[in-house]
Amino acid sequence: MKKTLLLAMAALTLTAVSCYLDPITIAVTGITITPAGTVSVLVGRTTTLTATVTPPDATNKNITWGTLTPTIATVNASTGVVTGVSAGTATIRAVAVDGSLVLADKTVTVTELPPVAHGISLSPAALNFGSPLVGYTQPAAQTITITNTGTSSVTLSQPEATNYNITAPLPVTIASGGTATFTVRPHIGLAAGTYNRTISVSGTNGANATFTVSFTVRAMAGDGSASNPYIIMTAANLNNVRNNMLAHYELGADIDLASYLSGGAGFSQWGAAGWLPIGTMSNRFTGALDGAGYKITGLTINRPTTNDVGLFGYIGSGATVKNLGVEITLGAAGGIKGQNFVGGVAGWVDGGSSISNCYVTGNVSGSNFIGGVVGATYGSISNCYATGAVGGTRAIGGVVGQMVGGIIFNCVAFNPSVTATGGSDLGRVTGSTLAGSTSANNFARNDMTITGKTTLVKGGDTLDGADCATVPTPEWWTTAAPNGPNWNANYWHFVAGHYPTLKLQ
Repeated sequence: MKKTLLLAMAALTLTAVSCYLDPITIAVTGITITPAGTVSVLVGRTTTLTATVTPPDATNKNITWGTLTPTIATVNASTGVVTGVSAGTATIRAVAVDGSLVLADKTVTVTELPPVAHGISLSPAALNFGSPLVGYTQPAAQTITITNTGTSSVTLSQPEATNYNITAPLPVTIASGGTATFTVRPHIGLAAGTYNRTISVSGTNGANATFTVSFTVRAMAGDGSASNPYIIMTAANLNNVRNNMLAHYELGADIDLASYLSGGAGFSQWGAAGWLPIGTMSNRFTGALDGAGYKITGLTINRPTTNDVGLFGYIGSGATVKNLGVEITLGAAGGIKGQNFVGGVAGWVDGGSSISNCYVTGNVSGSNFIGGVVGATYGSISNCYATGAVGGTRAIGGVVGQMVGGIIFNCVAFNPSVTATGGSDLGRVTGSTLAGSTSANNFARNDMTITGKTTLVKGGDTLDGADCATVPTPEWWTTAAPNGPNWNANYWHFVAGHYPTLKLQ
């Protein structure tokens, strides 16, 4: 009984303590907004109001902001930042959120920005003169209108910009609210490039405004995409390929490099070394070049200490070169001369790339990995032929110096001679092949002179290829394997007594 009574008394004591600790809600009784007095703000500018509630120990001191005149001023509901909208008087209200319904108002006067004594504006703010090709007709002049936005007259200065003709503003002095005009026009004869400028127009007492002009001179037609490739029409266009190694290109004419390399812009850049191959190991050509049946003539390269030499030095993975003739200059000053990895079309071709429907005329020489069309490749070489003498130390072939991997098929070596002074890795079609390479249905002229190799192993799938005539009949070219290379007459002209030429595509 005593124990039960003690437990009951303890329970009553805990209940009493619990009731005593219940929180007491203290309501907001007043709100004071600072700064005191009337607050002013300019249109488009901001000011911040601060609210303080009383009593200081109010349970919930949070308030929310609102505006009774949103067309005059707005306010951020949580921060009290007021933004002037238009001239007039606004009422900004702070309301307690504790349910007490206590509020306070602040009058905010919004005024317009003071008028600028000296100011100008320009219209339009930007001019675009397009993107014509080199040799363009000078674009028509475009007009800029200047408006005096200040309260005083402004005397204008002559705008200036490199590569543009700009007329003087007329009138030179314009009254408040008045206008003047001038014209802008790109110079004639600008080289390929982008000529974008920001031009400043200034007047007295600090009046200033700017506008932009855009003008691009393209070296080639097209945009470099697969569906709209850049069109190569000149030797300079061909040289520009090295400036965008990812793009798609197409020949629009035969390109003669003879004068370009003997005394023109190419000679000025490279001198007696001749053409600088497009692409290096560190900057590979990975785009596409479609010769479209045209040819590049007058090619000369004299770089005996340089690796990766040819029209292209280094072709990277994913690239294609097709439907192209390459005619190398003959004679003592002609030919293509490099050190290692030398070919008429390319010195080196990565895996995943292809060269097809191409021919090379003229001599190719170097030290190691030398071919009439390609020096060495992991890629695909098909439907190509070469007619010049090929020579070097080792890995020397009439079409390809070395197949590091990949495939060579339906190719023909018409070279009068193939020479390997090192006495190894020599073939009429391919100098050497590594594991993983494939040779199929290739041919070589039956009277070719081979120096450095005594025994030929003939056959379409061998380094020496199968025998063919020095100048085969037109019918032979379209004959299916294994009796012919099975070339497509849609791409090639076959004429009796001549090697094939490409049809324009």
